[in-house]
Amino acid sequence: CCHLCSILSQRYRQQGGALVLGMAMMMPFCVQGAGALANASAVIIAPIVLVKTADLAFGTFTPTATAGTVTLNPDGTRIGSNVILSATAQGNAASLNLNGNAGSSFTVSLPNSAILIGPGTSIMHINSFITNLAGTTVFGVSGISTLKIGGMLSVDANQALGPYYGNFDLLVNYN
Repeated sequence: CCHLCSILSQRYRQQGGALVLGMAMMMPFCVQGAGALANASAVIIAPIVLVKTADLAFGTFTPTATAGTVTLNPDGTRIGSNVILSATAQGNAASLNLNGNAGSSFTVSLPNSAILIGPGTSIMHINSFITNLAGTTVFGVSGISTLKIGGMLSVDANQALGPYYGNFDLLVNYN
């Protein structure tokens, strides 16, 4: 029992039981401590490995006198607004194989935008990215998932002709 209870018990014996009511009121505070045993564990899994199989390419198009966009969907379909899309060099979505722990969930984080740099000081912006693996996804039995990434490219009116290049970062994390 606690130290206070020991003192009260001694006084109770010395005074012949006169502290009975006082002892009874103090007893809820004079309890023995309790212990418990908890286990701990950890599981180490392989890191997620990304293997790029294709770059994001918006293909060939011609700008017009009005600003427009080229949207490339993860399935490779392309939609133009105020641009003339070429039937050749249609472009393709970026593609990556993701290798991870089978049955584990993961999320893909993409940037809000990216810049493509062209001739001279010309630039174009990718204003949004689109993926086939939105939200939380789970690695299948094989531990492999395929990530496809498209986006919407903003094209200025009479955009300077020539090739444009850039890059973007993405992050894939276990949940």
